[in-house]
Amino acid sequence: DVAQTIKARLPEVTVLHGDGTDVELLTEYEIGNMDFVAAVTGEDEVNLMGALLARRVGAKRTATVVQRADYIDIHHQLGIQTALSPRQLASDHVLRFVRQKELKSLATLEGGAAQVMEIRALEGARAIGVQVKQMKVPRGAILCGILKGDRVIIPHGESVIDAGDTVIALATARAR
Repeated sequence: DVAQTIKARLPEVTVLHGDGTDVELLTEYEIGNMDFVAAVTGEDEVNLMGALLARRVGAKRTATVVQRADYIDIHHQLGIQTALSPRQLASDHVLRFVRQKELKSLATLEGGAAQVMEIRALEGARAIGVQVKQMKVPRGAILCGILKGDRVIIPHGESVIDAGDTVIALATARAR
């Protein structure tokens, strides 16, 4: 039923429902000619094996759904380009909702080891008008960029954030 629903919504996409670890099936459907193969069962090991086999028969890019976020690094080390954890994605969406006024986007890296944040500097924020060198940026965090309209500034000690700017920051899980 899920495969039929996906096919109905995405008619330009080839949707296969079957055992992704069956090499004969992968060969029959010429998986090696596909631009992108996603393994999306509820089992991490099956998804990993399916994606590895798809790569082995020639698929250009692969993705897996990973229930255990601590497996994401293993997937990447084995050459799977995209590994997504539903729990991690849900967590990211909750954080966006909670901080919706300031937080424009949030991406979690390396299974939660770090986060990249895009934060809008609102009028009245403590960082407005303060030089970066005078800010109390938490240990484990770094300001990577300041977007002022269509200009991108790599921050240095003399940089100042103005109301309406967007700040790109990277913070490790240990940032305090």
